[in-house]
Amino acid sequence: MEEMEFDKIVALAGSPGLYFVIGQRPNGLILQEVGNPSRKFATGARQKVSVLADIAMFTEEEDVKLGDVFIAAKALEEKGEKLPSKKDDEKSIKTAFGKVLPDYDKERVYISDMKKMFGWFHTLNGNFDFAQINAKAEEEADDSKSTEKKTTKAKAKPVAPKNLNKKVQNKSVASKSSKISAPRKSS
Repeated sequence: MEEMEFDKIVALAGSPGLYFVIGQRPNGLILQEVGNPSRKFATGARQKVSVLADIAMFTEEEDVKLGDVFIAAKALEEKGEKLPSKKDDEKSIKTAFGKVLPDYDKERVYISDMKKMFGWFHTLNGNFDFAQINAKAEEEADDSKSTEKKTTKAKAKPVAPKNLNKKVQNKSVASKSSKISAPRKSS
């Protein structure tokens, strides 16, 4: 299993499945299908690409990142719950989604969103380690805390600008002597 980063997993509008970004082109991305490393292709400039790390689900309080929803679904599955596929009936999908994200906004989260989330979860389940999602976030938080401590320890003294009382002389382009050279003639 190739090491994938969650922020490089994308979904293409109009294409089923998930893809991993393996490169960039000037007018698109180079993608590899999750679970099928032999299928690689390039996107066009007009294709809509959604990064899973940027997607969030609506709740009554605040939005919850899709990565956190995946972690909750994985924890529920590890407890022995069977998560529905996107092809199961709506009632079982809503019930399972209510267990994964209990305070989801029932007016703004549609059954199609739930089906898509469960479909993506099952695609990633055998091909991705969900523990990486929090590990990377914690690593970034530790990095920001360490740089924050460094900046607070080394407080910079305010520096007064030099030559405050001197007049500044502006040199215009015309006052500079410049040579204009003509191209050399070949003999």
